[in-house]
Amino acid sequence: MLTPDKFNKDFLLEWGINDSNNWNKYFQLIGKDIYCGKIISDEFCNNIISNINEYEYNNKINIDEIKANSMHQVSILTDKLNLKEEIDDLVNIYLNKISSSLFPNRYFFKFDSQHSYIVRYLESGDNDLDFHVDDSLITFNICLNDNFEGSDIIFEGPRCPKHLDSYSDTKEIFKIKHRKGFAIVHDGKNRHRVEKILAGERFNLIIWCQNNDEYKNWFNALNKFQCLEFCNHSLSNN
Repeated sequence: MLTPDKFNKDFLLEWGINDSNNWNKYFQLIGKDIYCGKIISDEFCNNIISNINEYEYNNKINIDEIKANSMHQVSILTDKLNLKEEIDDLVNIYLNKISSSLFPNRYFFKFDSQHSYIVRYLESGDNDLDFHVDDSLITFNICLNDNFEGSDIIFEGPRCPKHLDSYSDTKEIFKIKHRKGFAIVHDGKNRHRVEKILAGERFNLIIWCQNNDEYKNWFNALNKFQCLEFCNHSLSNN
């Protein structure tokens, strides 16, 4: 199982270790500030699933009894699985580099915290997720398993608080299928939702990479009902 030591670089794919300053060439651009790429090994994914199973067994508790946020019924914080230190290192050593490569126009803010958790989609629990934005500057959404159907993620364009509920232009809408070991990396303020899962269950590691200045800007704009520079609201009016 994974232990609360520093992140083991062997869990990264080999190219990620040897070519870590050029991460962007290993990611596919899906839409505005939305990328997808395989960055971690199946072993890493399997070990996290093992940690979840062991935690449930040892604590005689179901994962859905400890919720990581208000959006999910079935979720658990990584610190409950003794994973927070690994995720801290993953963010500080690698995800910072990835973000600076992928988001040069958004990454003038640096990460000063992370909030990470495991979410599980299944027919008897969280089977979908409503339209929302994340409490993050950049989000890494890493799929931990396969053998499920449905549960695609739909993006509908970045918005500020003022225009959060505005219409989406067709050129902003993108559907992505989750695949084991792949990370969907996106601006946290790109609105998105999850379609219903049709069979099996899907486990994902969600990492919200956060910055306090970005957080303040968001809530200042919310309080003053102002638009922010990254907002794509103009597209929905064309």
